[in-house]
Amino acid sequence: MNAPFVNERSLLPKAGGREGRCHDQRFGAKRLATLAAAMGLVAELAGTAHAADFCLKHWRGGPGKYFFMVGKGFRVPAKGRCKPFIGVSVSDQAPDIFDFTGSACTASDGSTVHFVLTEMDRAASTVGFVHIMLPLPLGPLGTMLTRYPDGSAAFGKPSPETCPTPTMPVP
Repeated sequence: MNAPFVNERSLLPKAGGREGRCHDQRFGAKRLATLAAAMGLVAELAGTAHAADFCLKHWRGGPGKYFFMVGKGFRVPAKGRCKPFIGVSVSDQAPDIFDFTGSACTASDGSTVHFVLTEMDRAASTVGFVHIMLPLPLGPLGTMLTRYPDGSAAFGKPSPETCPTPTMPVP
């Protein structure tokens, strides 16, 4: 047995006996306005979620030589989740610029987030392999170990910081 044909118009509610074209236009305009407002809100929230950068401040090298490791548009993943981390490390002491790529994973119990990254020093063209562990919630110092192909290593205590500007420029 075939089901009877149901068109969209037959599903529209009837308001006070008003039927026809005028009612359909108002109902469609209301729905269109609601949809546009919802899409605008989603777009605004998505833009906000990806606008800010994630910054870690860490010491590297000589006295007073601090770097900001900047994860472009990065947020710490939820418990039991991982996210890509792509960014740059910049200092007030140019030309020390490092590019980073890798991942960050938050433990299932939400106690820590681990970053496993590869760094490239633009000036010296050296590569390093970086592991960073930060306790959650963010605030206290974490640990940072960088190993180089020649067998050397560097240690640090990175701290989550507010980026100097909400969106750091990439040098």
